[in-house]
Amino acid sequence: MAGNRIHRFGTIFSRMEGLLKSGAVSKESKPIWFDVYQSFRPHIQPKLNRPVDDDQHIQDIVYPEDYIRARFYAQYGSVGLIDGLNQINRSYKSVSQKFIDNYISIAKSDDTLTDDQLFAMASDAITKDGIRLKHFETTSEDISIQRMSDKDESKRQTRDSNKQNISQIVLSDD
Repeated sequence: MAGNRIHRFGTIFSRMEGLLKSGAVSKESKPIWFDVYQSFRPHIQPKLNRPVDDDQHIQDIVYPEDYIRARFYAQYGSVGLIDGLNQINRSYKSVSQKFIDNYISIAKSDDTLTDDQLFAMASDAITKDGIRLKHFETTSEDISIQRMSDKDESKRQTRDSNKQNISQIVLSDD
């Protein structure tokens, strides 16, 4: 079935406004955001066909624990299953999150440790909690896939130049 492409030319607001005017959507069924958007319209309408300036750059958002998590998954792979039902419970933490919490607490207690020492101590702490960690072995196929995903050399250089001592980043957040 062929769909229409009207969504490319109008905004969600203009489409909802048209549905309200035509009576396809009743006033009682109008979305909550509609009145707020109508009162505070943006200066530049967010349309799909609006040209974007070439000089606009979307900044990557990287948190300090992202470096720890990346190293954890590189060394141990995906540990355990993600239980979607337990994620509703706010106290549920994945294995990687427990590892990061241990890493950060150790880093805050002793700021003289290197990243490698912190990583080893966090691994020991999580193993003492009864979680088995197995070293993840990368194959040559995994490495070639990783190289294919790093197409943009400038991003890789930027990422390497911005890499700092993880423990210093974690400690500086307080």
